[in-house]
Amino acid sequence: METYLRALYGIVRREREKAMTGALFFSMLEEAYTADAVPFEESWLIHTE
Repeated sequence: METYLRALYGIVRREREKAMTGALFFSMLEEAYTADAVPFEESWLIHTE
């Protein structure tokens, strides 16, 4: 699950300038199954308020 979510995160970052449509949303979910996951960043663990 972690690998899938990191792959999805990378795809969302890549596509962030596009207008979100249903087709784009579902294509990103599907692509994440086979995409390379972005490396984990320790800074994600830092909690800020």
